Amino acid sequence: MRAAGIDIGTNTIRLIIADIKDSKIDRIIYQDRKITRLGEGIIHTNELDEQAILRTILALKTFKETIDHFFINKYYAVATSAVREAKNGNKFIKLCNEIGLNVDIIDGNEEAKLIYLGVTSSLDIDNKNPLIFDIGGGSTEFILNKDDKINYKSIKLGVVKLADEINFFDIITDEVIEKTNSIIENKLNEIPFLKEADTLIATAGTPTTLAAIDLELEDYDYRKVHGYELTKEEILNIFEKLRSMTSKERKEIKGLEEGREDLIIPGTLIILKIMELTGCEKLIVSDFGLREGIVIHAATVN
Repeated sequence: MRAAGIDIGTNTIRLIIADIKDSKIDRIIYQDRKITRLGEGIIHTNELDEQAILRTILALKTFKETIDHFFINKYYAVATSAVREAKNGNKFIKLCNEIGLNVDIIDGNEEAKLIYLGVTSSLDIDNKNPLIFDIGGGSTEFILNKDDKINYKSIKLGVVKLADEINFFDIITDEVIEKTNSIIENKLNEIPFLKEADTLIATAGTPTTLAAIDLELEDYDYRKVHGYELTKEEILNIFEKLRSMTSKERKEIKGLEEGREDLIIPGTLIILKIMELTGCEKLIVSDFGLREGIVIHAATVN
């Protein structure tokens, strides 16, 4: 079954078209992503910015045209943290309808379930007490599989929200790190099962970018990133290098996608704090996550 999935995130919108077999992705036909920062400034206004809406709608229009080009009948498009929190979220959904795109606003638990579906469709989760987490622009989702019982939790902690509150464009001072870590730790205290994890699996832009930087990838290749292992020491080394640069200088780093030069700082601090609190010294990077869960859902449920 061929289907399409669209993930409308706070920072990035992503499209995937794939052949699905036995509830797994058999072959990726096409994929694309664009950083539109839909949730930029929402922490201050509780509304989606008009320019951010326009950027995102224009990008989604090209996604819809691509879906039509491939004659896809089954697709599922979801909006997450930014749209579900914004007072004008329904206005955005109406604009999506006007370009012929039906979009569902999903809550944090549903988002976590789709992330779990996407990650487990491609990685064998046979480690003891694996914790999967997805660092988004507006929220972070956690899924712990303990004794075959799945625990889900979504918290309002995201890289775009942190970047709207703290300046990560300049060289990062100890004071900035201390302030950011305080916010992160306070939010992570909302996860009752965090310290029960024995293995970490991280998905979304921050961990895949860290893997790409470690691999020094000129061009992103999900096959090299997916399943890649990073130690805490390797992540710390990357962070120390990045923090000593301005955002303009970070753009020259191999593997760092344009548009993430400020967001990589809070994202990496979230990862390091999770590793500190769980006591885990390494993590597995998953390129598969929410978007892949969405397309599997489109093929098997809709």
